Amino acid sequence: MDHPRVLIVGGGIGGLTAAIALQHAGMEPVVLERAKSVADLSLGAGIHLWCNALRALQTIDMAEAVASIGIQMTAHRYLTWRGQSLGNLRVDAVSADLGAPTVGLSRPELHRTLVNALDEKVLRLGAECVGFEQNTQRVVARLADGGEEHGDVLIGADGIKSVVRQELHGWTEPHYSGLTAWRGICDYADPQIPVGEMCIYWGPGARILHYHVSNQRLYWLALVKSPPRLKDPDGGRKAAVVERFRGWPRQIQGMLAATDEAAILRTDIVDRDPLKLWGFQRVTLLGDAAHPMTPDMAQGAGQAIEDGVSLASALLRAVDPVAGLRDYEQRRTDRANEFVKTSRIVNRMSLMEAPVMCAVRNQVALRIVYAIQAAGKARKDLTPAL
Repeated sequence: MDHPRVLIVGGGIGGLTAAIALQHAGMEPVVLERAKSVADLSLGAGIHLWCNALRALQTIDMAEAVASIGIQMTAHRYLTWRGQSLGNLRVDAVSADLGAPTVGLSRPELHRTLVNALDEKVLRLGAECVGFEQNTQRVVARLADGGEEHGDVLIGADGIKSVVRQELHGWTEPHYSGLTAWRGICDYADPQIPVGEMCIYWGPGARILHYHVSNQRLYWLALVKSPPRLKDPDGGRKAAVVERFRGWPRQIQGMLAATDEAAILRTDIVDRDPLKLWGFQRVTLLGDAAHPMTPDMAQGAGQAIEDGVSLASALLRAVDPVAGLRDYEQRRTDRANEFVKTSRIVNRMSLMEAPVMCAVRNQVALRIVYAIQAAGKARKDLTPAL
């Protein structure tokens, strides 16, 4: 089979990884991204990549570049909202077992690193896809400016509000998890926050975690039970999160106080029910367009990276591109969907407020989830999935 021309709608982490993997395999990717600049594309705060994501990146010679811009994680510490230890996970041991590091890094820096790995003209900025048409020979992406882009296959990597998914499966509203999230990055040093360790504090109806994305910068994420679509007053986002976590450990108070108002983001946490079938004929989905998940297993970006690598290898092996897409889906659907389901289970634990239920969660459920699910699923069945 001649190498196919692959249209990728969306220049997020999954779409860019897919383009790099396709490029690495000698194929012709084209990324259609509606953002008008790399700066507009490279938004966000921190991101945690389990070793499975770095193991996938090793196959396309990108793991070293990505690991170099972040901090290697050595441990996860689980605590109550009063600072009492619930247990530890040796992340370095999990990583050594899989042969790749686990890292915390800045999402904008990750975006820029992926963009810089692409050949010239692969990424088309300001190219908003508004739909597609396909037949037995090709697929055509329709652009907002009236233009068209032709290819052999089309990959919807355009996020949780995916236009491609909508055309394939119809539109449904994302599922609200019951949690809203504040997140930010600050310069903050404290002996209770060693570089390389993630700390996760569990309280009634709330959870907050932090880890370094560089030796100086600390990323934090606060998840709080809330009705949907609530907004902080103008200029009051920092005051709102500080008030919500008043009385939590001193280092939590310190990092929130050290975060600039403008550096704090707030979003509701949403996902979608898993799809049994992602694509049809010459079109399929990838990343959040296929399997948006809550951040509870820290695998959203990792699964998008695995998708991108798996897609390229499936197309490279295939006798025709349509067969390649179906092979990719067969390898990826169950694994990615399992993370969606497990993330929801952990998410529901954050909604608990009754003291008895919180005690059972802390002493029983969390130990099972973190010791077995987070570590085990990161390495389970990775090779077939790629």
